[in-house]
Amino acid sequence: MLSPSELTSLFNLISDDSKTFENIINVFEKTYSKSDEFKIGITLWFLIKDNLLNLSQTIISFLILNNVFKNENKNIFPLILDRIKNTKNNIEKKFLIELLKNNNFSFNLKISIKNLIEEIEKTNEKNFDLNIINNFNINKEKIDGFFKDWIRPVIYEKNSSEKNNKPFNFSQLIPQELSFNYFEPNFMTFYPNSSNEFYDEEPLWIAPCLNHNFLYDFNKCEKEILFNLLSKELNNIIINENEKKKCLLIIEKNVNILKEINFTPEKFMNLIENDQNFAMNLILKLKKNVLIEEYLSQFLIKKFSAKSMIVLKEIIENVSLPKSFINKYIKHVINDFKESDDKNKMARLILYFVIKLLESKLLSKEEFNFDEIEILFCVSNEEIDKLKKKIIEIKQQN
Repeated sequence: MLSPSELTSLFNLISDDSKTFENIINVFEKTYSKSDEFKIGITLWFLIKDNLLNLSQTIISFLILNNVFKNENKNIFPLILDRIKNTKNNIEKKFLIELLKNNNFSFNLKISIKNLIEEIEKTNEKNFDLNIINNFNINKEKIDGFFKDWIRPVIYEKNSSEKNNKPFNFSQLIPQELSFNYFEPNFMTFYPNSSNEFYDEEPLWIAPCLNHNFLYDFNKCEKEILFNLLSKELNNIIINENEKKKCLLIIEKNVNILKEINFTPEKFMNLIENDQNFAMNLILKLKKNVLIEEYLSQFLIKKFSAKSMIVLKEIIENVSLPKSFINKYIKHVINDFKESDDKNKMARLILYFVIKLLESKLLSKEEFNFDEIEILFCVSNEEIDKLKKKIIEIKQQN
């Protein structure tokens, strides 16, 4: 299979979203020989299937796969169909549906991959016409079963020509055959699929005595589990609800584990942008620990965002914070407002934030300097005018 240096080279290639599709294919064809293409195809599909790539890496991988197979007068429709069915990312789904059109691809491939993603994102499409899938004469049941039952790593196959009726000696297994630290085996074997329907020339692994449980060490240290799951979130790979609960339970048992895995306050702010609700639940686990002060300090440094303001409001409602911190934060976002290009939106969010805190008594009007937010009054529309009026009413209340 691919050597470590070839894997590193491949990963660097799919990670550079500043290149255009044409640049990527040129580098790919200069770096790898024709004989490497099958191994590269398997490697890229494993990475995609296991959700180990971010959005740009996935798109580049599909473009490479499509280009390789197109040159062989074949296609990767089964892989695309499977991914469309399973991905939750609307940008990726839109891209793959376009890729299914083959020569009718509507996006400009002469721009960088980063700009291509931005162009797709501008379409803001959430409901897709999946009728295009019906245009492909593919046995979907067989394809679905094939992907669902694809396992790795597996036991190495013996030469099928050997006539040996003795049972397999499991004591001869080497560690690489049972460990997920090994990237991939030399051969791939399938176990009977869940539908119990088999096809001509389909390889089967019939061994009733064999336990098909995952060959995975579930006693892996909690530190490594938490690090891996949070790394996925930071790379915009949203983990499932059970995995989120697992993270929160680990943190609840030992808050300092966040420092041990180098989950910095800066990373926490990035997590807010990727998964606001999960970030909110995570920070609330720190409410009785002094560590929360380090994470809160980032709200006074980072540029304003609607998501970070929502998370901070939740923190203020659940954690006893000094009034001086809230006042400092309001000053900070007002400074950001002065440099903002979208003053309407920002003024509305800040005024709404202040009103909610004043109404719930989380911010005392006696300690709050109303003069500071008067700069927001320079913006005017129907909604903001209502919020201004509300602010003035609160200020005049006895």
